[in-house]
Amino acid sequence: MSSQSEDQENANIEMLRRIKEIDNFKDHPQTIGEIRSDKSDNARDWSPRDALITLLRRIDNGLDVHSVVISYADTEEGEYRVHYLASSASRGEALGLITRVTWLMNEAM
Repeated sequence: MSSQSEDQENANIEMLRRIKEIDNFKDHPQTIGEIRSDKSDNARDWSPRDALITLLRRIDNGLDVHSVVISYADTEEGEYRVHYLASSASRGEALGLITRVTWLMNEAM
């Protein structure tokens, strides 16, 4: 093996090692927003990023999540837009999850 290809292989191995470290939220510290929201039980007290980090930490610590639906809203050029991302076994499962969460949110009010 030439020195150049060996250097490239070592660089690839190092890059994969770094990706593995970055792609793991298992030990990510709690954010201030998470702590605030835990105390107040109020969605306004944490950011969308805080919520995603919480879910990623739980997954990386072994939570068996088999279905997820993420809805989000943004504003572009003054226009309010709504989007979603979903990962589930079926559309029916995703819709059931949304329905159940809607019920739970109304119950909490």
